[in-house]
Amino acid sequence: IGYDRGKGLGGSSAINFSVYDIGPRDDFEEIARIAGDPTWGWKDAQRRLKSIESYHGDVSKDYQKYLKPLPENHGTHGKIHVGFPQTWERSLSHTLDCLEESGMEMNLDINSGNPLGWGPCPNSAYKGIRSTSADMLLDGPENLTILTEAPVQRILFNERTAIGVESNGMAYYASKEVILSAGALDTPKLLMLSGIGPSEELQKHQIPLIHDLPSVGRGLRDHMHINMVLRRRPSMSDRPAFYTNPEAVAAARVQWEQDQTGPLAEYGVSMAIGFMKSRRIYDSAEFKSLSSEEQRH
Repeated sequence: IGYDRGKGLGGSSAINFSVYDIGPRDDFEEIARIAGDPTWGWKDAQRRLKSIESYHGDVSKDYQKYLKPLPENHGTHGKIHVGFPQTWERSLSHTLDCLEESGMEMNLDINSGNPLGWGPCPNSAYKGIRSTSADMLLDGPENLTILTEAPVQRILFNERTAIGVESNGMAYYASKEVILSAGALDTPKLLMLSGIGPSEELQKHQIPLIHDLPSVGRGLRDHMHINMVLRRRPSMSDRPAFYTNPEAVAAARVQWEQDQTGPLAEYGVSMAIGFMKSRRIYDSAEFKSLSSEEQRH
């Protein structure tokens, strides 16, 4: 299984599809129920999401039939810019029209907390420039120092208290606390390299044990996807003619460097996205094996 990860500022938000898609309201409410903490619920989650977002739903009249976001669902003063290209690929409008004509439900605001249905997917870019989580560091506080080319090898401990980290053979000590925020893959990896994790796994790699914590590095759930390749009329997309023409690609690069417009700000930027329910799921053995609470959710 390929696991591409971004190792620059912005992390994987600098290498992904730029799809800006938030979870459904009901999932946040379920997390709050399981945690026994209402601050994990939709109300607080949406407030936090809105605080980091600058949503740009200003599309031309040609696309307004596909999009009708409500202002109360989106932030306008955050550092992460979210929006749509100024010019959409013809194939995006065609795809949405075909889905609607085939009886699929449309969704005029995928990120409202109700993702069911099909619609144009917002992307973390605006006016031809990608917006990544590194943008949250713009105009950062004076006491923020960023070290690049400095991957952390392990956490340093004084007995059982974290006191710093080691990077490139150098030790960096904390005056107050060490905050480990390295994602779903590297966070458990760093914990285990530092001696926190399943004892049998650490012993296998001759890592001195600081704390036996069997759950570290286990239980990952990810969203897999399967590519389905469909053949369609070449006239439905302008991409083949563009990408097979070196002169056109070179000219598009010049245009983008001048004013961030043109094909490089349009092709592969926005896509149709949809979530559908399958009634057959309820008859599956997998569904019937779930607890009553999970079945209800």
